[in-house]
Formats: sequence, structure tokens, C-alpha cells
Amino acid sequence: MELDVGQAIVLGPGEGERINERIVVKLEAQQISVNEVDVGPDFEGPGPHFHNAHVDAFYVLEGTLEFIVGVETLRVEGGTSVAVPPRIVHGFTNAGPGRARYLNIHAPDSRFIEYLRHAVAGEMFEWDSQDVDEPYGPADAQISGPDDGESLSRREGLVNTIKAETTELSLFVLEFDERWEGVDPHSHDDHVDSFFVLDGEVDFLAGEERVRLGAGGYFAAPIGVTHGFRPIGPARLLNIHAPDAGFAARARGR
Repeated sequence: MELDVGQAIVLGPGEGERINERIVVKLEAQQISVNEVDVGPDFEGPGPHFHNAHVDAFYVLEGTLEFIVGVETLRVEGGTSVAVPPRIVHGFTNAGPGRARYLNIHAPDSRFIEYLRHAVAGEMFEWDSQDVDEPYGPADAQISGPDDGESLSRREGLVNTIKAETTELSLFVLEFDERWEGVDPHSHDDHVDSFFVLDGEVDFLAGEERVRLGAGGYFAAPIGVTHGFRPIGPARLLNIHAPDAGFAARARGR
């Protein structure tokens, strides 16, 4: 079930553009790109590097990743998000011994997806990334463990938690059940709104269409696309806004 419904992107588990055996592109837009990555215990990720003009963010779905952030090294488990601002040195690898699965988010995309296509073909491609010989600088990343984050005021059947907030990107985890009324159809004129279903099932609205997604499903509403969603039972969503465009502040206001 790979659909473009009223210009919304609707992907079932594992669907998207497969770059190689590890990487599936869920979304490629100027404002943001989202990849789902599944790596084995022998995976060695990129060494220390930084980006000049975009946030590099991660949400660990399963397993354990080891990050370099500045001069510090840390291990993060499933349910943890990491958002690395521009010009902060970072790198990562699978901490093993099993597999690891994670979302990698670049906001803005800064030609990352095009870089991946060229890299798989063995071709050079310039994009917003600078390798460094040794880690240096502050460990200035937003790291939010499974039980961490800024919990907003609870409504019946809903817990909304801010996991990361930067100018380029904000990440939320929404946990709810059928008591919550959901989100009515609306559109945004200044940012892309997208969702990855972590647990349960959710009915998404895309224009006049309704589509049900379960765990591993992905839904994206580009700028100007009408969208909303309705709970049908207990569920958890990772909600991504790029750029943030003041969304986190407005959520606090609600």
C-alpha cells in the first residue's frame, strides 16, 4: 500500500524508495527527508562529521546505537531521539550485538537523499557535510530517552511529549486512545507535517480520503495538503514538523 492520496504520502511498513539493503526513503522534500534504516551488528556508521546548515536527527526504533557528539560518546536504546544542530560534530554506529533499526531525519534535506543515491552507485556528490579527523567541540545535541521529554498538558486519552525542538525541526511523541477526539482536517502553509506509527493503528485523513495505518506505517502532508487523523484504539505516533515554524510553542499554548 504505497499511495499518493491527495498529494499526501502514505506508506505501509517497509515501503518507500529502497536505496540499498539497509535504507528505505520514506520522504524526500526540500524541508525534510526521512529514512528508515535497518543495520546488522557489523554496521559501521559515519565517523565524526558536521553539517553547516541542517539538523541531523534520529529516532531509535529497535536495538542500540552508539553516538559521538562533540567529544562525548553515548549509547542510546529504542525509544530515544537524538537531534544534532548544525556545526556540531557527531557520528554513530550500531552498538550491537544485534540489529538496530532507526529513523534518520535531515531538516532541511540539503541534498542528502541525492547523496545517498550517488554513494550507492559509487559516485562522488557534494552536499552539506564535512568530515573531521577527530571529534571536538560541545556535546550540544538534544537527546531524549524513552521516558524523557517535555510533557504537555494532558487531555483525556492523550499524552503529547516534545522530544526535540529546533528552528529546523521539532519531534513529538503522541500517545492516545479512542477517548481522544483526534485532529480535524487542516493544512499548514509553512511546514511539512509527518507521522510514523510506533504502535497501534490510526485512521489518517488525506483530503477526502481515509486510510488506516498500523505500526511501521508512515504518513506525510507536504505544505498546503489537507490532513488529520482519528484514533481507533490505543496508539503511539512519532510526529515530525519541519521546519518547526513555531509549532512547538503553539502546542504549549494549547
